[in-house]
Amino acid sequence: MAKEETQFKPGQSGNPGGRPKGLAKRARELAGGDGSKALEVFAGVMLDNAAPRRDRMEAAARLLERGWGKAAQYEPVKDGDPLELDDVDRAIGAVLDELAERREAKTPSPSTNGKVAASGEAGATAA
Repeated sequence: MAKEETQFKPGQSGNPGGRPKGLAKRARELAGGDGSKALEVFAGVMLDNAAPRRDRMEAAARLLERGWGKAAQYEPVKDGDPLELDDVDRAIGAVLDELAERREAKTPSPSTNGKVAASGEAGATAA
């Protein structure tokens, strides 16, 4: 195809359909130019079954953003452990080891508690 065939002719629009009619235009039409009734408009669009699904979903997202705020955006971590979870895992392991050692030190063996261990399976009683 030659370059001349793909270019627009003089007086021909590059976007003949115009800007797509979406939530922003509908909100401006319903709320007027000041935007003071934005929440009502977004709620109305969200609940309007005749509205396009895309507009209903965007209205719901806008309501959530206004009610709870946008989710925080963070830069991805490239190196290291920002939460230092490796250090936390080591500290938890050390505490668990210490607790196990204390438990072993406090648990009397059969020879130190004055009782004789039963022969046979653990938990078995003499007949």
